[in-house]
Amino acid sequence: MTVHRLFSSILIACTAALAACSPAAGDMREREPLHFDKSPKTTLQNGDSDSHLVADPELNSDNLGDTESNSNEPGETRDNAGVDANIARDSKDNSNESADNCSQFCDLGKFRIEDPTQQLSYDARHLGILALCGDSARDAKCVDRALRDGAILFAEEGGSEPKKILLYPTRFEAFIDDASARIDTAATEGRWSESLDRVIAGVDGRRVSPEKTLDNLRQAVVSGASSFAIDIESLPARSSNLNDIGDFKPTVKIGGFQTKFSRSKNRTHNVKLAASAVDGLFLMPGAEFSYNDWVGERSEARGYREAPVIEQGQLVEGLGGGACQVSSTIHAAALLSGLEIVERYNHSLPSSYIPMGMDAVVSYPTLDLRIKNNFDHPVVLRVLIEDTTLIANFYSDTPRNSKVYFRHEIAEEIPYKEVITTDPTLPPETTKITKRGKPGYRILRSRIVLKDGKESFEKFYDDTYQSQTQNVTISPDVVYPPPPLES
Repeated sequence: MTVHRLFSSILIACTAALAACSPAAGDMREREPLHFDKSPKTTLQNGDSDSHLVADPELNSDNLGDTESNSNEPGETRDNAGVDANIARDSKDNSNESADNCSQFCDLGKFRIEDPTQQLSYDARHLGILALCGDSARDAKCVDRALRDGAILFAEEGGSEPKKILLYPTRFEAFIDDASARIDTAATEGRWSESLDRVIAGVDGRRVSPEKTLDNLRQAVVSGASSFAIDIESLPARSSNLNDIGDFKPTVKIGGFQTKFSRSKNRTHNVKLAASAVDGLFLMPGAEFSYNDWVGERSEARGYREAPVIEQGQLVEGLGGGACQVSSTIHAAALLSGLEIVERYNHSLPSSYIPMGMDAVVSYPTLDLRIKNNFDHPVVLRVLIEDTTLIANFYSDTPRNSKVYFRHEIAEEIPYKEVITTDPTLPPETTKITKRGKPGYRILRSRIVLKDGKESFEKFYDDTYQSQTQNVTISPDVVYPPPPLES
């Protein structure tokens, strides 16, 4: 569940409470939003009718007004005492009505954060928490304005000094983003190390849970506690325990495939980067491999460069061009190894480096290639580059007593369309093909496994590749297409 969805459920639960805070009929004036001001201030007071709380026009509800220490040293205390809250009044309203101001802010103080990476302290308002005390009509207006500014009624307390405690989701999300940047680590899978001649176990990862952390914060606010814990979930590595593999040595090749790539500098760079990310991949029996998980986002920040990619039936420049050749070569190797293909998509156009039906397009994070080890023994993927040849091989320590064949055939050829343009500047009787069309195809795909003299047949879903339009430019006197010759 996302933080936004969690906040939505809180809003539904608070419907009755919010109804009591609705503005009176006709009170529909636009007001400036409630802001958290980053400048240090003393406790806000309403001294007289001319003393109003002024909004900082440079801030908005997404601006934290960060006054934190930039130190990341362990034990550092992050102090946000300077962060305070202002409620804006309508700049067009020059009246002295005190109802436009809040009678009192309740200071919830600081919260010590139980964080495994640092000793931190946050002002409650920095976390997005604002408490309004009293039960007067003007406080109801303050609550209403805060709710319209994006706050939610987080908690409510009775007693002699009732409190309405509000939470600003954008502030809390910013806190979660900050904590996640320090704490989150991805799980690493087991990997074959050629230099060590053994499999290195995977390492568990971890991530901040926004939902459980929010619940911890709510309990601290309601109970009056001075600290709350960041809830951290474990992300187990699927091959963290390698006690069962013994002296596993991947010496038996069970299947593989290779493709050629161009000498384009950027494309070659991207191919090598993606190949290095998956080389040595180790899968225990029943484990799955996700290309997007292993390779990650193909972004400039991660070192990828612009190179040609197929996008919506066109060849264009895009970040990470070449990564799909790595996924396609691995997919073909998995097909011929007999591994289970869990998820795979074909390109919109045929690829020059691999036969139709064997390619595998990937796009982070939506289109993935996922392969499952359906054998009863571990397998290792090696992805190597020799000159301009990309090689993907699957290895194990158990000889394969079967043969695998992949079949693909054209079931339908899809004719291309023509777009004809007349150009009066051309010489008479001129016909120019400015872009040559190519037909599309529907491909039937299947895999045959021959084992112990018996043949098993596995049919895959069909692949469809788009046709490419042909563009023709003619002079005004040309009839196109030309009439057929008389027999």
